[in-house]
Amino acid sequence: MKLFIVILLINFTSCQSQNDIIKIENDLERLKLKGEVKKITSTILKNNIDGTNTFDSYNFNKKGDILRKSNDLKYIEDYYYNGDHNKIKVTGSLRGTVDCDTIFFYNGNNCIKKYIYSFKKGKLNLRDSLLYVYDSKNRINQEKFYAKGKLDITSFEYNNQNLIVKKTTETIEGRIFYEIFKYNKNSIKKEYFSKTDPRRINNKRIIVNTFNKNGLIISIEKTFIEGKSKSKKSVIINYLDFDDLGNWIKCSTTYDSELQLIKERKIEYFD
Repeated sequence: MKLFIVILLINFTSCQSQNDIIKIENDLERLKLKGEVKKITSTILKNNIDGTNTFDSYNFNKKGDILRKSNDLKYIEDYYYNGDHNKIKVTGSLRGTVDCDTIFFYNGNNCIKKYIYSFKKGKLNLRDSLLYVYDSKNRINQEKFYAKGKLDITSFEYNNQNLIVKKTTETIEGRIFYEIFKYNKNSIKKEYFSKTDPRRINNKRIIVNTFNKNGLIISIEKTFIEGKSKSKKSVIINYLDFDDLGNWIKCSTTYDSELQLIKERKIEYFD
């Protein structure tokens, strides 16, 4: 659960979206949702991975901000905002016991400057933090992630359209990881690789997001190239059905061409 929060924060709390410098107004935009969404409940109908049928749900306010996320494991995340509906705190609890929280800090441009993530591990109270550094165009220039006394720094490069074209992450151990972005008319391709990490030097991960003419995602294809033999594994997510507003309500996931998951979403809207 803690890993989910860290990923969510990195993806959703900066001043900009991942691909441009325009300030995103709310979580509905971040999640590419259309209309005044009140609640989303997702259910896995078919699961050939571990056989479980799980669900999770998102609740939103009328401003489009997430208020609560929960799942069938009784894990709940509650979200709190200031007057500018900037996210200022996220609290995570499992079966009624709070086990982590995140506090957000903003700069004068209402862009996230820093967050501090605190969590419990056994009897220990641990703390991680992420600091954003912006350039003169108010784009993220660096992310500095502090965890367990170590510092990872990610630097960003942009093209003339202010789209991210490269991320370079350097760890305290001197390992360097690259993320390359390539944009086409209806797709975004991301490549992840490292030239210095001996565990991953022959590995590459490629993700292609494909969109329809309205800008809504219709498929995600992930390819994993591993080892000197360059063996390939693939994961493909296809969005099969959409509601009247264009939000997807059914998707499937295949692993190496074999169907593994079918997921449905029930979307409720404010009147």
